[in-house]
Amino acid sequence: MPEENKKAARKQAFENIKKRELIYTEAVRRGLLPDTDEINKREQEDIKTFKTRRNLENILKKNGMTIAYYRNIIKKELAVDKLIKKEVFEKAVVTDEEIKKFYNNNSDSFKEPDRVRIFHIMIGVAPSSNQDAREKALKLAEDIVKRAKAGEDFSLLAMQYSKDDYSLKGGDLGFIHKGRLEPEIEELAFSLNEGETGGPAKTMYGYSIVKAGEKILGETPSFENVKEKAKRQLISSKREENYVNFMNSLMKNTKMEIFDPEFR
Repeated sequence: MPEENKKAARKQAFENIKKRELIYTEAVRRGLLPDTDEINKREQEDIKTFKTRRNLENILKKNGMTIAYYRNIIKKELAVDKLIKKEVFEKAVVTDEEIKKFYNNNSDSFKEPDRVRIFHIMIGVAPSSNQDAREKALKLAEDIVKRAKAGEDFSLLAMQYSKDDYSLKGGDLGFIHKGRLEPEIEELAFSLNEGETGGPAKTMYGYSIVKAGEKILGETPSFENVKEKAKRQLISSKREENYVNFMNSLMKNTKMEIFDPEFR
């Protein structure tokens, strides 16, 4: 790892440790330490992951850890989890009024994208192909476009010439919204009128011929149809806000001394 990246990784690791210690210290102050049964349960879960206790012990040994040190890590993790649950998750409560307001303020994010049904023929060209092979593939693609525009059945042409997995379906890719396919194919498909054939478009796989099917304009669904989605997004946002506020409060109200000059 380059030295610059190594320093950044060390700094991030230190920040994570610092936050964990701050939360753990507060958990201790509030009496949220796990009991022995909780620690044993987590240890048994880890043993199942590594198949046997001996395997777990060997992994710990390779990493310079004893069972006692490992169990102390579990204790800290469980204590941190308890406090995070109390301060971040349990406080992320939203009302119907808040959900509706969130939906109204972010309605564009719930809008369904425009979609078009795409019929596709791919004339494949291997990356290692020479110029002659590329020219032959392009000539074939141009000839297929002419035949399709002249009225030949696009599905039959796809079954005969296309080199992708949809050839047996007559090249029918179904309804596609932007971001699903290569940008060259999408740009061509959305520029065509319904029933129109276009191309060939050059892609990393060869030459694509596209016929546009039915087009569906994206609409913003009603609040009732996306209420649960809006609720999940709002809760997630509140959790992030709660975590930031909680950490800022700990940083402000906890005295901390950092000895290593690298992290001061």
